[in-house]
Amino acid sequence: MKFFLRCVKINHLNSAPREPGWWEQRVSHVWQSRCNGNSAMINLLLAFSYLQILDLMTTVAFLQTGVQEANPIVRMAFAIGHSPLGGLIAVKSGAVLLGFYCWWMGRERLLFRANLLFALLVVWNLTAVIVSHVR
Repeated sequence: MKFFLRCVKINHLNSAPREPGWWEQRVSHVWQSRCNGNSAMINLLLAFSYLQILDLMTTVAFLQTGVQEANPIVRMAFAIGHSPLGGLIAVKSGAVLLGFYCWWMGRERLLFRANLLFALLVVWNLTAVIVSHVR
């Protein structure tokens, strides 16, 4: 193993510096524009991720009280998955990936609107839990 690492170091030191490829340039440009000067996008992405976790938790809570899921995508995931929780986690993981895509592409307004939608969904889920306990 030491021989291999020494060879890698020697080859790395002897190689001429190369120009970054188009993908490396794109990643560097996007990363700098998203992280250095635009903390609003980072905050939107963090809020979106947090709202996904809250939506998952409140959905589990109202499913435990007997309230039916209204979202057809989540209902389909319940039917396809090994367990309802696994299907819900898969849908929420996909939503977080979409949030990262919006962040990556600089879709600030879309991410803001999605945050509003999911904030309302969390409020709706909490309302459903409270109403089901009052009955």
